[in-house]
Amino acid sequence: MGEAEQKGAGVRAGVGFDGSLNELLNEFLDELVGEVPGLRHAVLLSAVGLVTGASRGLSRADARHLASVAAGFHRVATDAGRRFGAGCGRRTTVELEAGGRLFVAAAGRDTCLAAIGTGEADPGVVSGAMDRLARRLGAPGPPGPPAPPLPSPSGRAGHRG
Repeated sequence: MGEAEQKGAGVRAGVGFDGSLNELLNEFLDELVGEVPGLRHAVLLSAVGLVTGASRGLSRADARHLASVAAGFHRVATDAGRRFGAGCGRRTTVELEAGGRLFVAAAGRDTCLAAIGTGEADPGVVSGAMDRLARRLGAPGPPGPPAPPLPSPSGRAGHRG
C-alpha cells in the first residue's frame, strides 16, 4: 500500500470495469458529503461489503474498512428485524464515543450507503439525504409496511420455540 493510501490522501475506492460509472458514483457521494453538514466520508457498497464508490479523501483501505463495518451492521439490523417480525433493516445509526456517528442505509437491492460524520451531523438530515441519493441510484422510495415475519422452528413468528 502506498504512502498516500495509508494517510487517506484521497485515493478513490471505486473499482470495476467501467471507470465512468465509478466516477459518477464517486461524484454522487462527494455531493452527499458536501451537502450535509458534519458528514466526513461516504461509501456505496454491496450487501456483502464490497466498495462500489467512495467520497473524496477516503483511502482505499479506509473505504474497504467502512464498507465492511457497514455491511456487518446492516446484516445485524436486518437479521434482528426479521427475527422479531419488524422486516428488513432500512437504517442504522451508531453513536461513537468521541461524538461521531456512523450511518448505514439500504440503497436498493443488495446495496447500501454508509457515511461517517461528526456529532454535528443531524441524523434526520443525513437520513433524508441518503434516501434522496438512494432514489437517484434507482432504489425505490421508503418501503411500505414491514414484510411478514419469518416462521421460527416452532411455527410461531418472531418467538423462540
